Amino acid sequence: MSDQQLHHLFNHLPSIGLIIGVMVMIVSLLFKKSQALSAGAIILLISGLSVLPVNKTGEDTEERIEQIAGVNESAIKDHEEAAEQVLPFAIASAVLALFYLVAAWKGWKWSNTIAIAALLVAGMAIYFVIEASHRGGLIRHPELDSAAIAPLVGGGEENEEDD
Repeated sequence: MSDQQLHHLFNHLPSIGLIIGVMVMIVSLLFKKSQALSAGAIILLISGLSVLPVNKTGEDTEERIEQIAGVNESAIKDHEEAAEQVLPFAIASAVLALFYLVAAWKGWKWSNTIAIAALLVAGMAIYFVIEASHRGGLIRHPELDSAAIAPLVGGGEENEEDD
């Protein structure tokens, strides 16, 4: 597989995985299910670390896609900048998830505090990954740009009617 194929394959894992991991962990905390909380932390750990191959394959993908006619190069730059914001939060949520797993395994009382910290950081990662995903979609799908479709759905200039 090429870097471009790997980039498009792996870029969904942080998006979907972080959301699923957070949902599992929240439900687990609400219902006090420690095994499910550990499962959510494992999902968060894997999803958080999955940004690494996405990031690694992104540069080569950028260089290859810039050669295609009709590709919006400013959208590529916007996507890259948004993706750079994901990296620290996704990695931090993975590290906190790992700390939670160790703390839970050792039976530390404050393990749930670590889980909550992982959830908060993962929430930030989700915010940025959604933005990066949207901007990535704009590279080849200009119809996703709400500014581009606003005039078509009445979001542009107001039409004045005669009284």
